[in-house]
Amino acid sequence: YIERRVNLLILGEPSVGKTALFLRLMDPKIDKDEILSVEFSKRRVTQLRNRVISRAKWEIYPRMTDIPGSAPGEFWDSVTKDDGRRVVDFFSRSSIDVWILVLGPTKNKVQDDDFQDIPYLYTQLGYTKTAIGGALQARSTSKPRSILIFISKFDLVSSHEAGDSAAASIAAELVDVFKEHIEYVERVARARGIPVHTQVGSAVEGWGCERLLDVAVDHLYGK
Repeated sequence: YIERRVNLLILGEPSVGKTALFLRLMDPKIDKDEILSVEFSKRRVTQLRNRVISRAKWEIYPRMTDIPGSAPGEFWDSVTKDDGRRVVDFFSRSSIDVWILVLGPTKNKVQDDDFQDIPYLYTQLGYTKTAIGGALQARSTSKPRSILIFISKFDLVSSHEAGDSAAASIAAELVDVFKEHIEYVERVARARGIPVHTQVGSAVEGWGCERLLDVAVDHLYGK
């Protein structure tokens, strides 16, 4: 029994891994080589665009922003009201929103054990403040029920999932890399009473992706 519709907005700077996460959420069994194939992934995104994820009593409709490239205006269109109604037609009055902010430590493969691309980290901080902070603080925007932060590309720095004891210290280090980003989101969300969850994972390997949906449903139930 489906009670309500959930619009799952996947947002973030270019090259953080939004497409990979979208594909993994929509098709958990997808092969990682298919995700890594640019030509295939673009075609598959088009094929999966209208698919729905059923979770408990919820129908989840994932959607990416900033396609192609960096287009923050698309995100604002997705959360802004116009003449008393939502601009984007898939937002109905009975629906609710969950946002996933995808953060990535680097655009490219890790080199020499250094997985921090400092300029890229600061670019993402600016995006976070503009998109998340601006949308939550503006009066005209629709607010999400939950915000999930997905720190992606963990497979570049570990051969184990973040939840594995063998990878715990690396996962903690990666979270610390994005400390300023996470604390900012938590602060502005707290002012609106919106829960925030941070998850380290890899869409390419499928690490942590299902957990995102589980947490989203928990937040929808008020847990």
